[in-house]
Amino acid sequence: MSTNWFFISSLVLTLAELFLIMILFKYGKENFHKIWLLFNFSVFIWAIGSTTSFFLNSFSYQKAALLSWKIGDCGVSFISVFLLHAIFLLTGKKNYPVLILAYIQASFFSILLLTTNLILGNHFESHFDVLIPFFGKYYFLWYILWTAIVAYAHFCLITFYWNDQDKRKDIRLLIILTILGCSSGAINFIYMYNPPFFKFANLGIVAYCLIFTYAVFRHKMFGLEIIFKRGLLYSILIAVLTGIYLLLIIISESLFRGIIGYKSFIISLLSAFIMAVLFNPMRNRIQAFVDKIFLGKSLQEIAEENKLLKQELEHSERLKAAGTLALGLAHEIKNPLTTIKTFSEYLPQKYLDHEFVKKFSILIPAEVERINHIIHRLLDFSKPTLSKTNQYF
Repeated sequence: MSTNWFFISSLVLTLAELFLIMILFKYGKENFHKIWLLFNFSVFIWAIGSTTSFFLNSFSYQKAALLSWKIGDCGVSFISVFLLHAIFLLTGKKNYPVLILAYIQASFFSILLLTTNLILGNHFESHFDVLIPFFGKYYFLWYILWTAIVAYAHFCLITFYWNDQDKRKDIRLLIILTILGCSSGAINFIYMYNPPFFKFANLGIVAYCLIFTYAVFRHKMFGLEIIFKRGLLYSILIAVLTGIYLLLIIISESLFRGIIGYKSFIISLLSAFIMAVLFNPMRNRIQAFVDKIFLGKSLQEIAEENKLLKQELEHSERLKAAGTLALGLAHEIKNPLTTIKTFSEYLPQKYLDHEFVKKFSILIPAEVERINHIIHRLLDFSKPTLSKTNQYF
């Protein structure tokens, strides 16, 4: 059994879109982010629809597989519309009649997909070992309108790019990503002509997902401010990349089995285990890559930085407490200073008074020592030593 790269690319796309949708759902606050979430959700519907259709066809559930594919294509109908709507929001364009017509045609074609055979037929045909529903009477009209909406959306985006100087960095990247994703997706429309790279077309959309996510995290583009923590979202990303890693093992084992020609389950299991061991450094590199890109540093660098920040915070807290302590000690310092000042004022008049001089020689050094002790306590408290800090609390 040969490796079905279309299925693999669809499965990887499903995982990548799921992660991107979660990012937009959690952190997206503007209207653009909400519509962009719907755009990616439409891509997700297409990806999961085609993936599920493959599974169902594998078990000869053709009716269910056909329905799954049609549901996925309903997502495709709205990809172009949500793209246009998001670009209108981003550029400030208010062409409501065009947008309303776009939503109407997407809804209309979705109804036709689910209730008739006018867009997709009622049987499958094979292209590059991929079972795809036969195209119906209005299939190419659907494709032409989809392409026209996508082209108009890009026209609006490129026009805005030339006229706006402030957002050029974000817009330029968005133009590249949408052209990459939409052109890759458009290849799926013309499957009947057996276009080159058809089986790998969805990987272009995966590239869009990964680059968009990288741009958001690394450069805070598109107005998404994200503080990335090693929490649920981080774990999901690691799970997605680990899933891709496992797919690589399965693919490698499949290719190896095709070359050697063995059919034993035990040998397959042993081969997969050996490949997992060989691929383990790759898994570690994947996690290191995620930490480096999304957290900005390796885990060791983050730990060292946290240690320094903790020391600085402790020192800052000590200085703050020292300030509070200084206010309390001001009164203690003021009393001996008053004593010293008083005796100093009387000294010129009573320097021949032996009783006064004797009292002066005893009291003044004692008061000076008292002040000196207070100052030393304050200095010791300000030093970055935790044990000395505790003795004052």
